Amino acid sequence: MVGILPFELVAQIADYRRLDLQNVITQYALVCRQWQAAFEPHIYDRISVHSEDFKTGKGNISLAHYRAITSNSDHARARLRMLKNMRYRVVLPFDLPDYQALITRTPEPTYTPDNAIRRASNAAFQAAIVELFTFLTTIPADTRVTLKIETLGREIGHEPDTEVSLDAWGGPDEVRGHWVVRPYRAEFADKNYPLPRVLCVDQIVADGSWYTFEKDPGYAPHHDTKRLRLEAACYIAKACPTLSNFRWEVDDVALPEHLDYALERRKAFAESLLDLPAGLQTLDISSLNTDVLHSSLPAPVLFADGNDLLSTNLRHISFRLRQLHLDDVPVANDFLCPLDDDGEPLPGEQIEWPNLTEIHIGRPNFLPSGMFIYPVP
Repeated sequence: MVGILPFELVAQIADYRRLDLQNVITQYALVCRQWQAAFEPHIYDRISVHSEDFKTGKGNISLAHYRAITSNSDHARARLRMLKNMRYRVVLPFDLPDYQALITRTPEPTYTPDNAIRRASNAAFQAAIVELFTFLTTIPADTRVTLKIETLGREIGHEPDTEVSLDAWGGPDEVRGHWVVRPYRAEFADKNYPLPRVLCVDQIVADGSWYTFEKDPGYAPHHDTKRLRLEAACYIAKACPTLSNFRWEVDDVALPEHLDYALERRKAFAESLLDLPAGLQTLDISSLNTDVLHSSLPAPVLFADGNDLLSTNLRHISFRLRQLHLDDVPVANDFLCPLDDDGEPLPGEQIEWPNLTEIHIGRPNFLPSGMFIYPVP
């Protein structure tokens, strides 16, 4: 009966069964060549790839393995055109959990974030991204790929001149503060290293609602952390000139005691905005904020009115966007209409966004001054 089914019907069956587990849908492709042609696009459309052969297991393969199964024949190379979504997990030598380490208390603390542990992770991150983009240059330019990048540590790391504290974030007052080691997020060891230009990446997405690659029925959400600097993601986007959508949910929560860290992170992202591809259509950023110390105290002030580089650069790049979404990203009060001290529009500062069709600003519940708009529960 298999041989007499028209290909169109087999293709309908494949589309209906596309949510099956990966090992099940692969078995369908083994029935015959006709079924292979119908089912393979649903096998290779969504791939979870690790930079190294570490914890690949079920549903994941290494980049070297994926390169092998897409390069050893014309049929194998055709699988590259089937790719629609790739999750790339960069294997780092160490995992540094957030807020689980304290700076060792000595008369003169010697801890520095520029240490061998973080440098080794950044070097591994850069090498893995370069390897990925070198591979992506082999994918046909007319293929539209959505890319998500995460990190995965081989073992729990311990930075020099620190000590373990399993709950440094929620600990008593004497534990919090500047003694808490700031979060690690992967970045390029050489911030000016030229990445190969890739023409197949259409979207870079990291929004907390990525779907599992094991193809469980219903695509249950798969919540993995990104653990890389937002400006590093922008630098990656810079190497994708055909990128149309950049959506990023920041997973790096800054403690209010680390205001200088929050300011540095915000400034770095603001500067990297101008490097985003000129053809970008949608910019969606969320959760670029700082934790509130207590409801009885003002919120951390991240910028002074009229002097915010992030707000300024967002205005500059929005003239070429079609959609701008900012959720829990503090911007200047006059972001949409720059005003002078008397509340009048600034000469020559009128907003001109000719292509913008959709704008969403979900601001936090406090003003740039730190005053809460409504009480914090």
